[in-house]
Amino acid sequence: MTRIPPLLGVAFLLVLLAPAAASAQSTPLTLDEVLRSSARSAPQIVEALAKVRQADGRALSAEGAFDTVFDVESKSRVAGYYDGTVVEGRATRPLTGNGGYVYGGYRASRGTFPVYEDQAYTNKLGEAKIGALFALLRDRVIDERRTRRTIAGTEIDVARFEAEMVAVGVQRRAVDAYQAWVAAGLRLRAYRDLLNLAERRRSAIGRLVTLGARPEILLVENDQNLVRRRALAVRAEQDVAGAANALSLYLRDEAGAPVTVSDDRMPADAGA
Repeated sequence: MTRIPPLLGVAFLLVLLAPAAASAQSTPLTLDEVLRSSARSAPQIVEALAKVRQADGRALSAEGAFDTVFDVESKSRVAGYYDGTVVEGRATRPLTGNGGYVYGGYRASRGTFPVYEDQAYTNKLGEAKIGALFALLRDRVIDERRTRRTIAGTEIDVARFEAEMVAVGVQRRAVDAYQAWVAAGLRLRAYRDLLNLAERRRSAIGRLVTLGARPEILLVENDQNLVRRRALAVRAEQDVAGAANALSLYLRDEAGAPVTVSDDRMPADAGA
């Protein structure tokens, strides 16, 4: 079995893929492609989406104030006459509809304690407690935690609304830039057709003048018309270049860099 050297195989693949890549680059640019590119990579849209994510982060932080909190504490005497040890665990969870909270705890002790620490003693199984604290007046309707959560939720709505507004504005400007580029390209195509027609007409008139069938002034007038059409074609080329540069603000590659579209991707008509 004949083995193909690695470098030769890579070169062969490049030769096969090159026509496909060239074909993809020469396909007419469509409005849908521009809109998808601008929606994915336009800096204004990316910035607006980043603000939405920031608002989501602030909302998550505000919700964290309602998380269950566990607290464990241990006290032990390492030296001295008394050898008592106390371990206490506590869990609290703020209420979402009231400024209070619910709690539960467990405490157990071993050893001996001085008389002024009698509250540290528990039975052999320890002691458990559970309860709730409700705000009756202050913080009953609203408190800092719920205020922060409400504000954070509102900020998300505002950020999403602004992102939608930015997206609509960018897409509208992308449509305008694409249509301006297509219109400039169609004008350039028309001017080039007129220029080619004038050049062919000059050749025909030149032969007729040489044969004496037409006056020479007719050739001079055609040359003047030819100069005007060349000037229009040059101006149209500049307009196409300017429109392509404006379109590159919305047509970007995968890395987000602007892409200046080439003339060979110009659609055949305005219906693309």
